[in-house]
Amino acid sequence: MTRQLTPVPTDGYVYDLSLASAGEAPAVAAWVQRDGRTEQVCWRVIRNDELGDVRSLRPVAGHATSPRHIAGRLIWCEMADGKGTLLEARLDDDLQPAGGPAAVAPLADANCGRVALAAGPSDALCMLAETWQPGGATLRLLRDDGDGWRIDEALDPPTDFAVRPRLARDHDAMWATWDQYSDGKYRTAVARLRPHGAADVELLPAPGEQWECLSDIAIAADGGVFVARCRERLVDYEGAAGHHSELVVAARDGDGWRDVAAIDIDFALNPWLAAYWGFRRFPILIPHGDGVWLAWEEKINLRSMGPGPGRLCGQFIAAAGPQGRPVVLVDYRCMFIVQRPPAGPRLHVATKTQWDGFEFHLPYELHSLDLAAEKLPRPDFLPGQAALPSFDVRPRGTDRAEMGDYKLFFGDPHVHSHLSCDVAGEPDELYHFARDVAGMDFVAFTENDATRFTEPLTPADWEHSRRLAETFNQPGRFTAFVAWEYTLHANPKFPTSYDSHRSVVFPGFDGRIVSWTDGAAPTTPDLAEAFRGERVLLHHHHAYGIDLTDHDLERNTELASGWMNRMRYPDAVEQIHAVLAGGHRLGFFAAGDVHERNPGLAGGLAGVWAESNTREAIFEAFRARRIFATTGLRPDLRFDVSGEFMGGEVTVTADPVVRVAVRCDVPVQRVDVIRDGQVIHTACADNTAVELERADTDCPPGEHYYYAHVVFAGETRALLGNVQPACGADAWTSCVWVRRN
Repeated sequence: MTRQLTPVPTDGYVYDLSLASAGEAPAVAAWVQRDGRTEQVCWRVIRNDELGDVRSLRPVAGHATSPRHIAGRLIWCEMADGKGTLLEARLDDDLQPAGGPAAVAPLADANCGRVALAAGPSDALCMLAETWQPGGATLRLLRDDGDGWRIDEALDPPTDFAVRPRLARDHDAMWATWDQYSDGKYRTAVARLRPHGAADVELLPAPGEQWECLSDIAIAADGGVFVARCRERLVDYEGAAGHHSELVVAARDGDGWRDVAAIDIDFALNPWLAAYWGFRRFPILIPHGDGVWLAWEEKINLRSMGPGPGRLCGQFIAAAGPQGRPVVLVDYRCMFIVQRPPAGPRLHVATKTQWDGFEFHLPYELHSLDLAAEKLPRPDFLPGQAALPSFDVRPRGTDRAEMGDYKLFFGDPHVHSHLSCDVAGEPDELYHFARDVAGMDFVAFTENDATRFTEPLTPADWEHSRRLAETFNQPGRFTAFVAWEYTLHANPKFPTSYDSHRSVVFPGFDGRIVSWTDGAAPTTPDLAEAFRGERVLLHHHHAYGIDLTDHDLERNTELASGWMNRMRYPDAVEQIHAVLAGGHRLGFFAAGDVHERNPGLAGGLAGVWAESNTREAIFEAFRARRIFATTGLRPDLRFDVSGEFMGGEVTVTADPVVRVAVRCDVPVQRVDVIRDGQVIHTACADNTAVELERADTDCPPGEHYYYAHVVFAGETRALLGNVQPACGADAWTSCVWVRRN
């Protein structure tokens, strides 16, 4: 039986739903509802397949997210100005509010995030809460024995980055698991939380340099403890950096842990070909008898470019290993939310499924699942990447190129995470990947305000994105920009709309979203008008018509990304040259536009000549167009005309003198000098260091633009979807604009 679980306002959204058990039979659904600029935390009881009345409370400290019910109280987080505050409201026996919301006192001054909740031994409540600070995140354990929350110092994760807590109750103790990052990789941590004494923290074994995260924990009826996590290995997909992903289950074996099951989930993940906004990669453990069900979500038709439905698959796991074969638990739905913990023989599952593009304002639906009933098998022979060789990241030299006051930095100014809804990859994973695996100097996470496949980015998620940027930003070592993507599509809501995207990048922590979804900026001129006079950059990208409207804000364009190399398409090159000929000064950069969980190895990078690795210095370099584009290599590339460096303007009376200098660990094959859209000089080479200087004796009086295209040894090719070779063969300097009198 399927029923609508959440009402949806005419022009509003519901999101962040949870399903929690409440006593012997009922479950409680809790969610956030947004209507215009008004938000409410909502909940209702589910009893004997009947839905109770919807109750609600207004947020008091910011934008609500992640409400959870436990033992007659509602707990949620509110985000404001990049800070999260935990609140709770006590409920009476009828689940009506028994007073107003109040902050969780011991964490009132902390910057809080996700929480895990469970009723422990003697009915004491336990909470494991993320707290964030610049440079990392940790977990705090709280208990409530009836006298209010207090911090229990028994748990102290041995790392400066611990996130995504989970809790499960044993007969005489509580078990916790979380993801922690240290020594350049993610690991799954497990701890038994006894009522008294320090918790013993263990790391589950993982092979080599593989990452493990997104953990879950469950305890079977016989007391067996199971932990699941996503294990990933970086693989070489025809020169692109991909992943082999599998869900691995470990069982407690005496005083240690033993992996007892693994499920390949590559099918719905690699390579990225189409949108899907469900929770792929997240294992779900459901206790059942003397074992657990491992459940996971996957898209059904990987090659459909529509949002497309998925299925919830499952495999029963005992301490001895998998029993039977994987099956389909719920078919042809999306965004599965499973009741935690299950109560009784049937399990409630909620879904929210987008069937068509621009189908917003969707309700959650409620399904009732009998785990003991006969089920259809999951299809066999689903493609995977387990047999692919490991991807070798190119070593980066320790010497940084310098030129006067400037140093050369490389980064990816166009990155997406799961906050963009149709992408897999938690933002903290991708920040760590960009910094520590790909060796980036800077990134800008540009989450979509909304696509035709997704509902709008929530205000709470925007504040979380800002908090993440502040957490990872380390001036002098690594720069994380506050940014988002204006993602306008031709859509029925605005009949005059057309495809046009901008990465909106801010120089500091402050920033705001002006979205097309709420009518604030239905066209790109509206977007430019909203930011006119402010210090912000609107970076055009994709190979659509270049509809630039503001010379001061729209200063750069993305030539190549993980989607395509625009300069391989004559029509796109003509569009860029036409804009330059029309007088618009455009700098050139490349980026990943990452949907494949590999920022910095996605096929596009920006080289930046800046005074230092800080937000302000790199932002200033982008404004000055002291930047260049590469398809993944990291050359020391310099270009000037008559002494004026790339991005600048110069007036000359003599013949302009063009200089190009390039050094790279890959040999240069050719250097083309372009003036006004035409190649005026080509130098062939086969050397890792090339310099040329040439006077343009044919330059007529008037306004001109010059830039250089460098071709390196290697193959230039396109792969599928959002998958490009990590290191292509091209680089382009930004222009120098010359007026010859």
